[in-house]
Amino acid sequence: MGKKIFRFYSLFFILLFLTLLSSCEKNRDPIINLDTKWTYSINGIHGNFIPFELSDFSKIIKSLPDRKGNIYLKTNFSIPLELKNKTLKCFLGNIKIASECYVNGNYIGNAGFFPPNLFSTGGRSTSYTIPYVLCNDVQNELIIHVYVESE
Repeated sequence: MGKKIFRFYSLFFILLFLTLLSSCEKNRDPIINLDTKWTYSINGIHGNFIPFELSDFSKIIKSLPDRKGNIYLKTNFSIPLELKNKTLKCFLGNIKIASECYVNGNYIGNAGFFPPNLFSTGGRSTSYTIPYVLCNDVQNELIIHVYVESE
């Protein structure tokens, strides 16, 4: 009797796994690529923004006094026709300490806390929801404010 129950549950879990696996589709959500034309400022949101390549981000951190401080990253993007009037998400990599995000000058969220009440996000990846009402038809500006501490 014990073998029959074991076989039943084994078969059940195999069928459940195959059913779940077959119901999964490759994520086909459209993506707005933000890999190009970034600028940064270490002199505040209204400071002079300097162009840089994403691969050079560590060089920006090294330019900060004691390798810690605030960095403002800015890029512009357009929304494809199929995404107009839809809520969007901005996925960031692992933010170690704190970040906040703005779209077209509107605050859309934060992760962690900035000094003096410093609180780390623990290096988790972060995402921000961008309500469609904040987006323009032609050009949109994304600013990400991050606080970094590096050795």
